Amino acid sequence: MTGERAYPPVIASLTSLRFFAAIWVVALHYSQWPAGLGALPIITQGNLAVDFFFVLSGFILAHAHIRQITTDTLGAWPFIAKRLARIYPLHLVTLAFYVALVVSLTIAGIRLPNPGRYDPAQILPNLLLVHAWQTVDHGAWNYPSWSISAEWFAYLLFPLLAAAIFRRLARTPSRWLVAGALGWLIASVACSPHLLGHGYFDLHSDFGYVRIMPEFVLGMALYRFGREHDLAALAAPGVFAVIVTAVLVLAWQGLPLATVVALALLILAAAERARQGREGVLRAGWLIYLGEISYALYMVHLPVATLLLRGVRFEEGSTPAWLVPIGMIVAIPVAIAAHHAVEIPGQRLVLKLARRSRPSLPEPASRSRG
Repeated sequence: MTGERAYPPVIASLTSLRFFAAIWVVALHYSQWPAGLGALPIITQGNLAVDFFFVLSGFILAHAHIRQITTDTLGAWPFIAKRLARIYPLHLVTLAFYVALVVSLTIAGIRLPNPGRYDPAQILPNLLLVHAWQTVDHGAWNYPSWSISAEWFAYLLFPLLAAAIFRRLARTPSRWLVAGALGWLIASVACSPHLLGHGYFDLHSDFGYVRIMPEFVLGMALYRFGREHDLAALAAPGVFAVIVTAVLVLAWQGLPLATVVALALLILAAAERARQGREGVLRAGWLIYLGEISYALYMVHLPVATLLLRGVRFEEGSTPAWLVPIGMIVAIPVAIAAHHAVEIPGQRLVLKLARRSRPSLPEPASRSRG
């Protein structure tokens, strides 16, 4: 241990990595439309990109609020308001898109192929962002948003978790905190089929909050570990390449737990490269921008697929495989439009409303998402 070694205020490489994670999810969901296209192991493991985001959230939120955490000035209301402002506008708009589409098709007398997905009873849980807090998997409406609901659960607990990890347990070696979080993750994977009836990496709207917690805490613990240790070896290009290769190989082999651990190490290595000023291509402006729109891409890619891959008639049957790459390309400009037309102004509006109720709420320091 060498004492605290601060990361740069903006860790550009982690922003860039978000785009690759978002594209991984898009590839998974889009490959499920044409028959047989999604059989490649690397694609079938695309759901693990969500676990990457869960670990990254813990890491980035700890980084963004470390000064407030250590000085005991992290206000719960300002923090929660900023997080809600970041995730809610796009969630609300994509939910409204599906509600409007289903109502229009119903009025037009067009049969829905999967009516259970459009269960009116699931609208309220979606509006309240609690649809990942259920005991039965209701993959309803814009169903990738279950992970946003899970993140909301973690956000509500973040002030308490941060106080525990960075202040109450300040004398506990950070390696033990990392080991504890990994133990929690391993135990969750082992026990989930027996206690919850589904594999850990199959938890979505059913117990999504259970899935996020060990990974979110792992991200926070890794951040503290990184601040307290000399990890310069992780910044070596060869080491970083080995970690990326390990992620791909483990995913290809269908080893989800090992893949998530490798993804967590990738986050730590990318942050270390930023601290060493060796981010390379991950610091390219265009790639950072794609990372900034990754949340919008994640939220709009399914509506794009609904219209383009299935068609507005919601017809059953296989989608031509050649439409999949076109859909992935189209989703990016749609995400750019959503980012600028909904996400950014929506964030400002929510924060404006929050400041009216609590005038002490500060302006957001960054648009980056945890």
